[in-house]
Formats: sequence, structure tokens, C-alpha cells
Amino acid sequence: MKKRKSIAKSIAIWSLGVLTAFSLAGGAKSLTRASATVEGQTPEDTYLLPINGYADLNGYSALEGTTFSVWMATNYGIGHEGIWSGLGQYSFDGWQPFAGSVTEEQKLQILNDMCDHILINGKTMSEIRVENGKSAEISTAVGGTAMGRVIFGYYGEGKIALRFHTSSGDGSCLSAAQIETVTIKEGFQWYSNAGAKLGTTTDQDYTMYYDQANNQMVRQLKTDENGEIAADAITMTKGPDKTLYFKGDTFDKTGLSFTVKYADKDASGKNRTETIPADKVIVGDCDFNGDEAGKVKVPVYVNGAEYEVEVDYNPKQVDISETALAGITIEGLKETYVMETDRKVSGLTLKNVKFTDGTTADIVLTDECINAPVVYEGKCKGSISYLNLEGFKFEYNVSNVDSSTPISLSIDATNYPIFHATINNRLGVKVTVPGSTTSRKAIENVQLAKWLDREGNEVSIGDFIYINGVSFTQLWSEHKIRKILAYGDTLLFDVYTNKSEVSQDKVPAEYIDSETGMPIGYLTYDSIFTIEFKPGFAYVTANADSWGLGTSEADSAKYFPVPGGYLKESVLLVRYPATSSLTRWMRPLSLMDGENKMTSEKMVSAVLELAKTPDKYTKSALDALMSNVASDAAVVTSSGITEFKVGEDYDATGLEVTVKYLDGGSEVMTFNSAAIQGFDSGEAGTCACYVTVNNIRVSFTV
Repeated sequence: MKKRKSIAKSIAIWSLGVLTAFSLAGGAKSLTRASATVEGQTPEDTYLLPINGYADLNGYSALEGTTFSVWMATNYGIGHEGIWSGLGQYSFDGWQPFAGSVTEEQKLQILNDMCDHILINGKTMSEIRVENGKSAEISTAVGGTAMGRVIFGYYGEGKIALRFHTSSGDGSCLSAAQIETVTIKEGFQWYSNAGAKLGTTTDQDYTMYYDQANNQMVRQLKTDENGEIAADAITMTKGPDKTLYFKGDTFDKTGLSFTVKYADKDASGKNRTETIPADKVIVGDCDFNGDEAGKVKVPVYVNGAEYEVEVDYNPKQVDISETALAGITIEGLKETYVMETDRKVSGLTLKNVKFTDGTTADIVLTDECINAPVVYEGKCKGSISYLNLEGFKFEYNVSNVDSSTPISLSIDATNYPIFHATINNRLGVKVTVPGSTTSRKAIENVQLAKWLDREGNEVSIGDFIYINGVSFTQLWSEHKIRKILAYGDTLLFDVYTNKSEVSQDKVPAEYIDSETGMPIGYLTYDSIFTIEFKPGFAYVTANADSWGLGTSEADSAKYFPVPGGYLKESVLLVRYPATSSLTRWMRPLSLMDGENKMTSEKMVSAVLELAKTPDKYTKSALDALMSNVASDAAVVTSSGITEFKVGEDYDATGLEVTVKYLDGGSEVMTFNSAAIQGFDSGEAGTCACYVTVNNIRVSFTV
């Protein structure tokens, strides 16, 4: 659907490359304007590198009069050069003098060091001088290099540049119009106005192209043997989210991303690469006003080079006025859809659809047009999309399976409901789905799955899971937790454990702690204290395993929630240090009513407050939080067998305890015989027995 346009390396093409956002060339570190130093930054580990595009930044331009500037930023971002002392504006010929007693010999050493680490149009200063009939020798005099004057310039926060005077009157060999590229080579060093080295040297080569039309420098893409942009310099790694357009629409670049190859190479000889996200892509002129349906080629500009993205265009549109929509009816809806028998609503026809050209038609919908999963019992809302008609809601009814065991879902909240997998520090939660015949597969990146809830809103599994009071969806978007996996009936939370995982997941630089190399505020097994599953949480599966294969967004489109496998009540689990070496996860019991009645929200806040001081997060402190247990929180509702012969073992058949939880949920618990305490059949009489539910005893007599 998308095809790259062949591009000649020319000023005309490059002039279209206005970058609306800017980043460090190379993509390893994002640039942000800030005056303070970054945590962990030191003067010794700071260096400069050129800014990749700044046409949208006030006060930055490549050419002012005859002064040509390569604007720089530190490896910690724009505005972080203030960690150095001795910055200013100084030239080698004395026009802007160095401070203190910098000798001519020192100036020449600095100038030669600089000349050894820059190329202009791919050539050294000496080579350019020779081409212009001058000696190869560099000097500190005016015109002593290929340029009229070389300046180390600092003009306040975030404004630092290597500058050249290009006036022929100053002896410059090149005019600004003749400058195509400037390469800042690995090892480039910045100096103070006292001639001292500042920080460390630039980490790699950066070849920058002069975009004359926009008066900025952008990073040079890979070229072929003819000097044109190489065919593999730009690869679209993800197309736009929206691919169908109608008359009058505007192209939406959301979702676009490209991988670019630069002219600069790494130590192994491979061209360096960077991912260019949508916000750095410029959209050219495109027209969605024609009368014929078909493909439209949209020009976009990536680092100054043109790339064509093909999208679909259909001038025919549904009349979506309130009056027209009110006349649409749906044919083919069943009276009731049954879980597992019907996976989703299908086979629908829209009747009496009016179009903007005045025609009316009945539209037989494909499955792709209908989004109405059979997951939640009762009245549900589905959604229909056809051409420009998006999110057309309709109601349908869902019933549970017609059997003695209706489908339901429960979270194992007894004994040790969450286990800690030693591999990858995963937390595992066991679920049960009685009544379901849907096979549960081993799948990764479950958080990518999307479906409609009962009200017809698009949701994901992370919207229903709250860790330390924050939704998994938010934590994942901030790269504080890695992913969700499902293995049969076990749900696994994967946390970050090392920097290789961070690199593998391509976590953006702005989310990474520069000192540790790990995501800022990332969760570990030991820093998770509460997990709450909200009503509507549904267990997700697929038709085939994908464990270990990795999962793209396209793959996750095949994931689906288990019909009927959803929670009707919340389940709150709290980290409980049963002993110094044993951690349990407890579902708090219902607590007594009172003026300051404890709720799930208050419990989470209280637990997190305790966790701020690790020494205070103890069994006794948690017991105190959960001590005011309601009288009906755990009650024997069936005693089971109550008479035994002398010498018989206890049989727990029929023993049931109804438990009410703080989160509003309840369940009937059964027990195995080993869980019974106090039973003694050594002699006839009455035994006071008990079982333990959480940290309280529930007594009964046999």
C-alpha cells in the first residue's frame, strides 16, 4: 500500500524537511529544554553533539548574515551545558579573545584539534584550503582555516554553537551557499575560554545537511553511489492508524513511524539507524476532494526526504445527520446470543442507509464492520463502522450457557493466591473459569488485546487491573511495568529486571533513568504491595499459543476475552509478610462499620503509606489494619459431617464457610481435612474445631 518515491539529493528536496520536533541525531537521547543539570550528570561525562533540525525553535538558525552556525546540545539535552564553567564567545584570531593567558601555541593546538574533528562537504579544512590555492597549514590568523573565522560560541542557556564566518573579505574559501554538509567527528572536543577541555569527547560521527530553505541543519541520510538518497535509507516501520479517507478529510499521521539509515557508520561499518516517530514527520500537500474512489499518495517528509504513503479514498459517504441515522434499522439480530455458541454478533444488514449523494441502500455488513463480542451476560452494546459511519451503537442480549454450571470467573484469593516466579521476576495469579469449554492458550503481551465492554466502550485488560492504586494501562504506558502474559489459567505480570529488557522493548529515552539505565519509577516484585481486579475484568486468550514468539499489535487483534470469564465484583489482594521469609497475598475481610469505615480505597492508601517505611511494613502492622473484622465476615453456613466414631479421621465433606470481603465480594469456601484444627476422636464427646480464614479463626463443633 505504501511505496517510497525516488529522491534526488538536492536543495529543493531537502528544503521540504522542516522538522516540527527535534531530537538528538542518533536517537539515543532526547533533547529537552532545561536549565538545571540532570540527576547523575557530571562535568566530566558531558559532551556536545549537533541538534537534528531546529527550524521551529526561536533563536536558532544556521545562517545569520555571513555567519554559519552548527548549533549543539549536550548528551543530556538542550540547556544542560551550564554544568561547565568558562563558557563564552571566543575566536582564535583575537576578534573575540580567550580569557586569561592562553598562548598562541595553545590556541593553535585547540584549533588543530577542532579541525581534525570536523569535515565540510566531506573534506578537511586543509584539503579545502589546497583546493583554493592556499597552503595546507592551519593558522590562528583570520582566514587561517578554510573559513574566515572559527568561533566557539555560547549565548546563554541552550545556545551553544560552533560558528564560521564565511565572508570572502575575511578570507573564507567557501560561501554559505557552498556548504552542503558539516560532519562533527567522533572525538570532537569543546574548550573553555581559558583553553581547558570541557567534559568528554563526542561519542560518534554526526554528518549534518544544510537545509537552506529552512535555515537549519538536519542529519544526513544514507546516499548511494550517485549521491542520491539510498533506496533503503527510509523504511516505514508502521503505517498510519487511519487508512481510509472520505471527501474533505485531512491526513492523520498518527501511528506512523520510520526507520532511517544515516550516512554515518558505526565501528563495524554499518550505517547508524534511528526510529522517527509520527511527531517528527511532516505532511505535504494532499487532496481528499476528488470524485473517484481509489488510492491517494500522501507525501510525507522524513528528515528532509520525501516518502509517499498510500491510503484509500472513497468519495461516497453515509449521511450521518441525526435525521438520516434515526431512519437506519438493523436486520439479522438474534433475540439472544449464547456464550461459546456465538463468539460474536455477525450476519447483520443495515437497512435504509442514506448517502450524501441522495441515494439509499441496504448494506450487508462484513464481520470486520461489526464489533460486538459475546462476553458479558445481559444487555450489551455493540458498534458498527461502515465507510464514514463510525461507532454506530446497537443493543443485543447475551445469555450464559444452558447448563448446570454457568460460566463464571474467579481469582484464587485463598492461601497463597499470588506466586513469585523466579524466572524474570514474574508475579503469577491463578484464575478459574468453571463452566467454560474455551481453551486457554499461552500468549504474550495480553495488555495489547482490545474489546468492547458491556456499554460498548473499547477496553483492555489493563484497564481493570490496579497495581499500587494505579491502572496497569497507565503503568505500562509509562514503562513502569513490562507486560502481561497468560499461561493456561495463570495470569503473569512481567517486571523489568535488567537493562537488556529495556533495550529490547525500545523504551524511549525520556522514560529511562540516565544513571541506572532502567525505567524511571519501574516496579519490581518487592515494590508491588496491592493488586486489585475491578468488575468487568475478563480473562483473555487466543486460538493458538504465541508464548515466546513475541506479539505485535496485529497479532493481538486475534486475542479475545473468554466468554463469561469476567468478574462481577472487585478482588483486592494485599502483600502480607507472614514471616520474615514468607510473603502471602491476602484478600482483606469485611471490616466493621463505623465513622471511619475502612474501604478498599482507604486500605490501598494505608498499605502504601506503610510501605514508604520498609521497617514498618510488618505482619503486626497489617494485622492492625485488618483487625476490626465484621462479625459476619466469615461464617460457617454448612457444618458438613458433625458426628464421628471414636478413632475416625475427620472428613471435611460438606463443610462450607461463607466469606465476605472488604472489596464487596463474597465466596463460599470449602476445605480439605488437613485444614481442620482442634479435632480429636480419641474419646467420645464434643470437639471445638476451627479453620483459619486469612488471619482469623472460624469455629464450629463436632
